[in-house]
Amino acid sequence: MRILQLSNVQHSDTPTSQIHLARALASRHAILYVDTLGNRAPGAGGKRDIAKVVRRLAASTHGPEHLGEGLWALAPLAIPGSTGMWTGLIDRVTLVAQVKAGLRRAGALPPDVVWVASPSSVRVARQFDVPVVYYCTDDTSAFPAVNARSVLTDEAEILARAAAVVVVSDSLASVLKARGAKNVTVLENGVATALFEDPPQGAVEAARELMGPHISGRKVAVLTGTLDDRTDLGVLDEVARALPDVDFLIAGPRMPSLHGSLPQRDNIRYLGRVDHELAAGLVSQADVCIAPYADTEVVRRSSPLKVMEYLASGTPVVATDVVPLRPYVDVVQLAHSVRQFSEAVRAALAVTDAKSAQARRRRVSGMAWSAVAARFETVLESVVAESGR
Repeated sequence: MRILQLSNVQHSDTPTSQIHLARALASRHAILYVDTLGNRAPGAGGKRDIAKVVRRLAASTHGPEHLGEGLWALAPLAIPGSTGMWTGLIDRVTLVAQVKAGLRRAGALPPDVVWVASPSSVRVARQFDVPVVYYCTDDTSAFPAVNARSVLTDEAEILARAAAVVVVSDSLASVLKARGAKNVTVLENGVATALFEDPPQGAVEAARELMGPHISGRKVAVLTGTLDDRTDLGVLDEVARALPDVDFLIAGPRMPSLHGSLPQRDNIRYLGRVDHELAAGLVSQADVCIAPYADTEVVRRSSPLKVMEYLASGTPVVATDVVPLRPYVDVVQLAHSVRQFSEAVRAALAVTDAKSAQARRRRVSGMAWSAVAARFETVLESVVAESGR
């Protein structure tokens, strides 16, 4: 198949389901991965937004980037959001021309199917008369930094066009069905099991080097992934305060939309964005991994990718008690309060249990991205076959 993938993240950001699936499918299909067009105008994030715009402008001058096998990535020059006269003009003249040039370079023109992950991508999807598959990982309209009305308008058009809808949770499926979604498949996030079970030695050594000068033999709690409004900064702050003898290493970028300041304590260290291999190395060397999710509508409708990565490593996991994690209560310590969270971290640090580590790994052993991609590929192929392409 020739696939136009309109993502909800930039390919250079922390790997998400979008890039994992694309890489898994690229050995058999020609794919152009188009970075998110954005669901809000720049501004809310101040200097961080400005820096992001500068990086995006620089990336857009390079044209398509070959990521290996049949996968190419494009960071097009586009105005975030999807409404207004100027946006419409750029869509028809500049944006679509960039995408078509990228498809040509990727050997995917004309596409057989458009894989849409962001409501704002309807701007591009409507320019191609091919089947659409809506792959929805989050209820974007519930994010605080976006214009919910605009997002829902875009999503309604996608749902009307979509031959199939794929979602990551039952709760998200219910939400989209209520909005008119048809032919809905629930496909939970996968996990890079091989990477987190056995990180490259270089990543392990780099993780130890990062930890060594800082911890000097102290216990370490690691949090990986993007810091955004799904992160409960209050829980992180209070748990770090309650456990002054534990060092907290936070590996992941801060999103411009994140409300509030990052907690600043002597035992909290922010590493910023790290590559996926180093993240796996850090998780493998941690004494405990934490997931202080905020109990929001977005989180309740999500699939807990970072927790599945933690489990694949065998490292003990402590998380806030949110709906998507309750099926994992046999292998994840769920906390209802800051006090319970602190106590659970302390308990995890006190026990080294190889049998429990194996149980955590087994819990996600059948959830490799290759297996998830195979099921998603079936959806894509079915849609293309039914269209007669």
